[in-house]
This record gives sequence, structure tokens and C-alpha cells, in this order.
Amino acid sequence: MSDRSLLQNKMVGAAKWSFLGECASKLIVPFTNMILARILEPQHFGVLSIVVMITNFADLFTDAGFQKYLIQHFFKTDEELYEYASVAFWTNMVITVVIWSVIFILAEPLANILRKPGYQWVIRIGSMKLFLTAFTSVQRAIYQRSFDYKTLSWVRIVVAMIPIVITIPLALMGFLYWSLIIGMLASEFMYALILTTKSKWRPCKYYSYKKLKKMFSFSVWSLVEQFTIWLACYADTLILSLFFSDYMVGMYKQPESIISSIFNVFAATFFGILFSALSRMNDVEDNIGFWNIVFKTQLTTAIIIFPLSAGLYLYRDLVTNIMLGSQWQMAVSVVGLMALSTGIQTVMNSTASEIYRAKGEPKVSVTAQILYIMCLIPFAVISVKHGFETFVKVRACMSIVFMLIHYSIIKYRYKVSFMRVLANIRYPLVATVIMAGGVAGIQYFAQEKFIVNLSGIPVGIIIYTLVVCSFEPVRKIAWGILEKISSKGILGNILKCVEKLLNFYE
Repeated sequence: MSDRSLLQNKMVGAAKWSFLGECASKLIVPFTNMILARILEPQHFGVLSIVVMITNFADLFTDAGFQKYLIQHFFKTDEELYEYASVAFWTNMVITVVIWSVIFILAEPLANILRKPGYQWVIRIGSMKLFLTAFTSVQRAIYQRSFDYKTLSWVRIVVAMIPIVITIPLALMGFLYWSLIIGMLASEFMYALILTTKSKWRPCKYYSYKKLKKMFSFSVWSLVEQFTIWLACYADTLILSLFFSDYMVGMYKQPESIISSIFNVFAATFFGILFSALSRMNDVEDNIGFWNIVFKTQLTTAIIIFPLSAGLYLYRDLVTNIMLGSQWQMAVSVVGLMALSTGIQTVMNSTASEIYRAKGEPKVSVTAQILYIMCLIPFAVISVKHGFETFVKVRACMSIVFMLIHYSIIKYRYKVSFMRVLANIRYPLVATVIMAGGVAGIQYFAQEKFIVNLSGIPVGIIIYTLVVCSFEPVRKIAWGILEKISSKGILGNILKCVEKLLNFYE
């Protein structure tokens, strides 16, 4: 078996476990969010979003980009890998102590700058998450490098249960936003505990400044890249928090978080594995294999994400009522527009980011992020002055701007045109447009008839499946994945019979 075939088999196996883990955990997360959204007020989620914004910023420096080095770099032996891992671990912990100390001292002025006076202890305690994420980043990198997504998936499922046993009871007891903060810390602690217990690697009394220098020279641009990504992700939250109350920040961030969690089931499944696979293709300098994997992964992602994005937009009222409840009616537009925006982000922009990462060119990613931020910040500041709804619409449209930036760079840098990319995803795109037209027609004639309106969901699924499976490239991907999952047995034989039948009628 060739290296490329062996790698593809590893990708399929990893994708299966990653999908199961992500799907199970993301089924639990929306369930807990549905309950919490009915117990807590939007402003409580606004407080959490501020803490997460600060801790995610600090996490950039606690990891220092070493995780990518451990995944991408070629190591001759496991012993060499473990030595570099120990250097990365101890460096992470030292940086974490320094950063958390700075946050602790400056928490009060930081809260005042963000117009959140009185939240200094929330920031101090919430930022203790840094110690836990720094502790697990090395273990997670080693698991991803070896495609051991089975272990990572089981850990995610266990950790996803923490809010049910900790956050929800605390919220019912009246701990308000503290229930969210404590639940977040408990989840990170459990994640660190399980990964450390099951990991073959353990921190040891080993350190090498030579290895640190080598990793840092690789990671410095990666660190800059992560900073620009953080700014691109949280610039809207920062601007919104400066102009609106915690209530409105929560009204924006909680729906965005729920939509992201739905899409992340597939994004985490495909793109974490894609990065590891493309990094291995770079090891053997297989450029054709590199782009084949990129296009196949992007098409597979589009087949799932495009109809999901359109469906969430078309049924945004229903999704908001189910996921959040009646007190979140202002969030309907956020749910719908973020569904469309996140769909574009997942299929188009996330793929571009993985290409830069796998090519080991963080400078290219930094360039893309800076160009995007230069567009995002002025548009966000102008739109926020015209009201919440305008801000949400402009923020959603920025994903298209980011897409154009990405693929202009890819055309210039890697000689891959945007039309080639569109041609690759044209089948699910066409099928989604046809499906959306059919469902919109049902909604138009249904008016206030709830059952008739709801019938558009199964009808839409049937229309999309029939249209998208009429294209042979899509069928090959679908059958290939299902056959790998089923391997031998009844399901595999059924799939072969169905494929022969479809080919017969072509």
C-alpha cells in the first residue's frame, strides 16, 4: 500500500472517531445550552463571553505555537518527540504563570477598560483556565499527530457531560454567571485529568534551550498568526461590549456560540485531520496529493455544510425557539445570518487557513488576517452606531469579504484559481439552491400553518439528497465513506447494489 493510500485510510479512520466524538459532545452541548438559556439571562452569557475573550487571548502566549510544531515537524524517534514535548510543556507553564500574574494584578483596570466595572474577580478566577489549557496542549498535539482521535473523542464526550452535573445545578441554585465560569473550569480540569492519565507521554525533568530556540524560530510567526486570528474572531465582541450592555453582548454571543457548536461537529472532524494529513504530505513533498486531499475534503465538507447552513437560516425562528426560548426573540436574525456566515466560513475560509498552516507559511495567514481586520474593524464600528440589527448583518457579510481575500492570496501564492475552487463545490451548491427554493416555496404557501411549514424539513432533505446524489463525484465520496464505515457486512452490500442501480439509470 502506498504512503498516500495509507494516509487516506488513517484519515478515514480518524474522521470516523472524530465525527462520533464531536457529534456526541455537540448533541450534549446544545441540550445543556437549551436548559441554561431558560435559567439564566442573556447578560450572564455576556459576562462569560468577556472572560472567554480574555483567556483565549492569553492562551495564544501560553501555547506559544508549540502545538503546531509538534504536529508538523518530522521526528526521527518517539524519544526525540517526547524531548521536544517536555521542552514545550515547561515553557508553556512558565509563560502561563507570568501571564496569569499580570492578569491578576491588572484585572480591575482591565474590567474598567472593557466597561465592566466590578468584574475583576470574574476575570481573575476565569483566567485560571490558562493553567489547564497549557497543561493539555502538548498531550493533544501528540494525539493529533498520531491520528489517535478515538481517545480524543471519548474524552470530549466525558467532558461534555460536565455542564449537566455542575453548571446546570449551580445555575438552579442561583449562582448566575458564576455557574458558567465554574463549569468552564471544571470541564477544562476533567479534560486535563483524563488526557494526562491516558497519555503515553509524561512531563519529565528535561529541558534544552537549543530545542526551545529551534521551536520558537518556527513558532514565532505562528504566534503572530494566532494573535491575528484571535483579533479577527473577537474584534466584534470587543466593539459590541464597548457600545452595548452585557444583555446585548449575550444576545449576540450565545446564539453565535450555538451555531458555531453545530458547525464545529463537522469542522473539527474534517479540518483537524486535514491539517495532520497535509502536514504528512509535505513530508514526502507530494504536491499533487496535497491538493487532491484539499479538494476532496472541501467537497465532502460542502456536501454537509451547505444544506445545513441553508436549513438553519430558513427555519431560524424555530431553531431560536427550540435552542434558546421565548426570551431570546431578538436573536432570531443572529441565528439566521450566523448560520449562513458560518457555512461560508467553514467550507471556504477554514480550508484556506488549513492550507497555510500545512504549508508551514504562517506569514501568508497573517497577511490574510490583517487584510480582513483592516476591513472588519471600520465596518463594525460604523455599523454598531446604526443599531444591533445593522451590526449583525454587516458582521455576517464580512465572511464573504474574508473569502475573497483568502482566494485572491491562494491564486497568487499557489496558482489555484477561485473558479477551480467553485467548480470543486458546484454540486452541493447547486443542490442547496434548489432545496432552498423548494423549502421557501412551502413556507410561502404555508403561511401560519405550522405543520405544513414543518413539512419543508423532510421535503428539503429529500430534494437535496436526490439532486446532490445525481452527480457521480458526490456519489463516489458518499459510497466511499459509508463503505469504509461499514467495511464488510450487510450495509456494504446494500451500498454496492444501490450504486449499480443508480449507474444503470444514468
